[in-house]
Amino acid sequence: MSEDRAGETAAVAEDFGNLKRRLARLVSHARPTDDNLHFARFQELDRNSWDELAELARDGLAKVRDHGHFFSNHDLYDDGMFWYELCLAISSTAVSYRSATGEPPRANQLEELVDVLVDISHYSARRPSDMYKRNREALGNVLWAAQDETLIKRARRRAGEIAETDVIAFVEDTIEAVRKTQEGAQG
Repeated sequence: MSEDRAGETAAVAEDFGNLKRRLARLVSHARPTDDNLHFARFQELDRNSWDELAELARDGLAKVRDHGHFFSNHDLYDDGMFWYELCLAISSTAVSYRSATGEPPRANQLEELVDVLVDISHYSARRPSDMYKRNREALGNVLWAAQDETLIKRARRRAGEIAETDVIAFVEDTIEAVRKTQEGAQG
C-alpha cells in the first residue's frame, strides 16, 4: 500500500473514531456474554437499543457517503472496522432482544435500521467479502427477530429505490435465508 493510500485509510478510520467509541459504549451497556461479538448475546437491552443502533447506523452511513470517493475504491473494513462491529452488534441485539426484554421487537422500531442496512449494502455488495456476510446477517437477523412482513416489503422497496442489481440481489438473498431459517424453526 502506498504511503498516500495508507495515510488516506488512516484518516478515514480516524474520522470514524467517535462512532466507534459510541458503539463501544452501547455494547458495554448491553452487557455481552462474551468479548467476541460473534458469540455474544446481550443481557441488557430495551426499546431504546434499537433507536441507538439506528442512529449509529445512520451516522455511519453519512460518514461513508462523506467519503464516497474513498469507499468507491475501498472495502468498508477500511473505516477502522466500525461497520463490521456495528453489524455484529445489530445481529447480537436481534438475537438477544426477546430474551433480554421479554417481548419481540416491533416493526416500527426497526424501519430506519432496515433502510440503512439496505443502503449500506451499496458498499458491501459491490465487493462481496466477509463484510457482505456481516451486513447480510445483520439485516437477516433483524428481519427474523421481527417476523413482520412489512419489514420484508420495506427492504425490497428500499432496494428497488436504489435500483442497483447488487443491492436487489443482496436483499433477495437475505430474505431467502430468513425464510429458510423460519421454515426450519417451524418444521
